[in-house]
Amino acid sequence: MDLDPERRCVSDPAAALALVGPGDVVCSRPARLPHHLSLALSGGRFIHAQYGGGVQIAHSLPTVWIRRLARLWRPVGQAGLLQT
Repeated sequence: MDLDPERRCVSDPAAALALVGPGDVVCSRPARLPHHLSLALSGGRFIHAQYGGGVQIAHSLPTVWIRRLARLWRPVGQAGLLQT
């Protein structure tokens, strides 16, 4: 997925998330720099850790993280390529 050079985010987050599968790593930019990682699970869920909130399994990514989606990675050996 291409990054929007002005916002330094994925230009079409909805399309990018439609490609995400279990095991993929999602990087969001909740503040100025990309620094929040989530691991995609089956069923559209994500596991992530947040300071003060510990490890959480979310049924979807929060809207703000979707809007600020920065990068997607798929581990080597899985079908397809998502790296931006």
